[in-house]
Amino acid sequence: LSTSTWGPGRDAPSANSAATAAADARLAQLQNALKLQEAERKAGKTAFLCNRSKRGGGELTDEEAYRVKVIDELINTELDYINSLKLTQRLFVEPLQKERGLLEKKNIPVLFANLQDLISLNQKLADQLTNQGGNVVEEQCVGKAFIAVAERGEMEKVYPDYCANHQNATTTLRELQRDNKHVKFAKWLEKQQLLAELRMRPLSSFLIAPVQRVCKYPLLLRELLKRTPKTHSDYRDLQK
Repeated sequence: LSTSTWGPGRDAPSANSAATAAADARLAQLQNALKLQEAERKAGKTAFLCNRSKRGGGELTDEEAYRVKVIDELINTELDYINSLKLTQRLFVEPLQKERGLLEKKNIPVLFANLQDLISLNQKLADQLTNQGGNVVEEQCVGKAFIAVAERGEMEKVYPDYCANHQNATTTLRELQRDNKHVKFAKWLEKQQLLAELRMRPLSSFLIAPVQRVCKYPLLLRELLKRTPKTHSDYRDLQK
């Protein structure tokens, strides 16, 4: 899972120093995100926190505590991502489908591809992850959650299809915004961007979100594997 199933690039180990530096930089970003997540937890801002209890009680070791934080980060960013997908559907796709004169219907699938399939797939993943997060520490199995989704075969089709279309979607969006025949559409996008829920994010940032997310899964899973003892029930699944 950590190197082949998730991520269009299917990262392979490399001795290249530039690749190593890039990996170190990504790891530093993850560690910073974990620190931020912990600060938000203390401030009461984190949406989801994994169960921190152990079978039979007792304090968490440093490794166990860090592993739980990585799972927290994975789950919370997954929930944020799902929210982003649903906002795209509700505030962009649905209005464009209903309102006449904004955009030709043929352009909607070009821009948004199989967005609904992504929502369905990642909602299942989010549900699996939150269920695992509710278990005691020794039984929090992220690998099992990913496998439960991957085994259905949806991921192997849904993400490649979306990513393959993304460049075409980006080019089409840019052309539509510059086209004098689509001034109404361009102005509508500017108006939508002002909605509080979108927080000034342009449509382009929502369209690239799935490409960015699928590339982050291998990093998160590799980091989790590093923090998982070989005796943990999650270890073998994370290796797959």
